[in-house]
Amino acid sequence: EFCNPTGIDCKECVAEADTLNPTTINYCENDPDKRLEFSDYLTDTAHIDNLSADFIYNVVIVQNDTVIDYRIPTINDSISFNGLTPGTYEVYGMVYDTLYKMDDPDSDSTFTIDSLRTMMDSLPRIFCGDLTMDALTIIIDPIDTMYVTETICSGDSLVVGDTTFLETT
Repeated sequence: EFCNPTGIDCKECVAEADTLNPTTINYCENDPDKRLEFSDYLTDTAHIDNLSADFIYNVVIVQNDTVIDYRIPTINDSISFNGLTPGTYEVYGMVYDTLYKMDDPDSDSTFTIDSLRTMMDSLPRIFCGDLTMDALTIIIDPIDTMYVTETICSGDSLVVGDTTFLETT
């Protein structure tokens, strides 16, 4: 049973975050639009497709086991990772009862993913929610300078990204 923070409105907690396919997704720091369709990575969306108005589905972004952000998918189920610095992140799905307002963690927060799980699993419940067991791994690679010392013979070309280099004399 879950009671809202006032302890007055008690009800059964029926939050279920479904199952996430653990996948690693790489982006470059300078990619202009680092986003994905989150539901593409859920193995079953039946629970989130039928959420009551009391529940919200969002994602929890974790770095080094510390919760650094919560993001709610846009109307088209898109999650943006723009603004994250180069590094490795884990992204969990989470559904929670709106009687409990999620506060954004401070940038120097020490609130861990295990702490969040404990809040959901403890009795009496102080938070009605559920996290996916597995996470997506998001890797944002830093911009790297690359030096190419290739010889381009007469009539040849070298393609790097969107640029074609031709031999010069």
